[in-house]
Amino acid sequence: MEFTVEKNVTTPGPIMLVRATGESRDSAMQLLQDVVAVVPENLIVMQDQLRIPTFSRVDVMTVVQDDEPALMIKDQLRTLLAAVAGGLAMTVLATAVLDRALMNRTIKRGRRTRSGGGQAATHGEVKLDGHRSGVPGSGALDGIPEDDHETMKPSSATLQGGELELPTLAPKK
Repeated sequence: MEFTVEKNVTTPGPIMLVRATGESRDSAMQLLQDVVAVVPENLIVMQDQLRIPTFSRVDVMTVVQDDEPALMIKDQLRTLLAAVAGGLAMTVLATAVLDRALMNRTIKRGRRTRSGGGQAATHGEVKLDGHRSGVPGSGALDGIPEDDHETMKPSSATLQGGELELPTLAPKK
């Protein structure tokens, strides 16, 4: 629990603002009432020590006092926003790390397949980037009638007339 007493800078007169905060509404209101009750006593003691004549003394009057405490959630809101921002940052970071790990794993698997490791292509199929072509639904033979899929076989690259012929899928002869 804590309280603050300060001069109200928005008014030209000698007006004080008293604010009390507590762990509960009741404790904050009790602290405010205790502080407001102590102010007149302290003012009298202070004026006595300064030997202010009775006719020149200042008196205390409560102008406005809250009956219901206001809930102060600024710190809680700040903490919540920081937690949400931290959570989002961690989610993005974790997603990036996981994506990179999975991509590296896929790339390594593709290298092994191309270098001879992994599953070999069977007769009548061509292996491209670690995926089988010639499998119905793979999209590699789209546009070729299904009956011709089985008659297709890979041809090898040959040197004809000084030009290199690239491997293509050609019908079986």
